[in-house]
Amino acid sequence: MGYSKAHTERVRRRILDSAGRLFRRHGFHGAAIDDIMADAGLTRGGFYAHFKSKEDLLTRVVEDELEFATRLREAREEDPDDVEAALKRIEYYLAPGNLKRVGAACTLAANASDLGRSSRAARKAFTRSFHGLVEEFRAIVAIDADAPDERAVAAVCTCVGALAMARAVTDADLARRLLASSRNAVLRELGYDPRRLSPEI
Repeated sequence: MGYSKAHTERVRRRILDSAGRLFRRHGFHGAAIDDIMADAGLTRGGFYAHFKSKEDLLTRVVEDELEFATRLREAREEDPDDVEAALKRIEYYLAPGNLKRVGAACTLAANASDLGRSSRAARKAFTRSFHGLVEEFRAIVAIDADAPDERAVAAVCTCVGALAMARAVTDADLARRLLASSRNAVLRELGYDPRRLSPEI
């Protein structure tokens, strides 16, 4: 007797969650299919019932997960007039506590270099995710700020690059300063005063 659609989806979700966590923690090449399936509590034999290849799995992980954009969108949707809620999500992203949350946060910061060497399908998924994040940033650019598209792209690149760089250095003080200065730069780029988290008007 075959498995129900709900069961199949639950298994697929377990594989995606494990793959996302292990890809972020160990990199695409550092996380073997056996490791991913074991982390999901499954045997390797079931992998190909859900994914064509490890590259296909990476593509689906990128399509499926973009925590940062989701949190920004949720903050906006909860109260469209409360821009500060979305800005505080940016502060959370660039908080020192995120330095050690490699397995739990942001595929863009953890796997951008892997994706740059990956399949076209994975890079297309990454491109769609990046555009989605830019749209969320664009929605919170200060109303009186000019060039919202340019500002949003710069802010996204600063956030993702800052987190990746801060995780790479061994000097804890430098990592904290890197995140703090990037936080201020991002808020200014979006048209807000980093000292007050309020519009520069």
